[in-house]
Amino acid sequence: MSADFEVQKALYTAISGDPVVDGLVQAVYDFAPQVADGGDSGPFPYVTVGMIVMGEMDTKTRNGFNFAARVHTFSRSGSAKETKDIQGAIYDALHLQSLSVTGYAHILLRRETSDVMRTPEGVFHGVCEYRGLIDKI
Repeated sequence: MSADFEVQKALYTAISGDPVVDGLVQAVYDFAPQVADGGDSGPFPYVTVGMIVMGEMDTKTRNGFNFAARVHTFSRSGSAKETKDIQGAIYDALHLQSLSVTGYAHILLRRETSDVMRTPEGVFHGVCEYRGLIDKI
C-alpha cells in the first residue's frame, strides 16, 4: 500500500478508536457523505480525516516521508465550543502520540495549526493540521 493511504488509515484508526473523541462525535469519516452523491452530509458533529500531502524525507540509509494531514470537525451546535472541544480531544489522541503506520516506523506527529470558521449555512468547521515523519521499515 502507498504511504499516504497507510498514514490516513492510521490517523482514522487513532481518532475513531479514542473513547473521548467517540463520546463527542456521531461519526469519523475519511470523507463525509455528500448531498450531491445522493446521501446526507452526515450526522453532526462529525470528523473527517482529509487529504494527506506526502514529501520525501530520505537519508543515505533510509527511505522516509514527511507528511501534512488535515483533520476537519463539523458542528451545528450554534457555538464554536463543541468544535473546539472535539479538536482538543483529537489533539490529546494524536499530538506527540505513537501512530501505528503499517510498513513504516513512526517518528513524530504534532499539531501545527488549528482554526475554526463558520460557514454561510451556520456550520462550525474546524481544521487542524498535523505534521509527521515516518521511515520505511
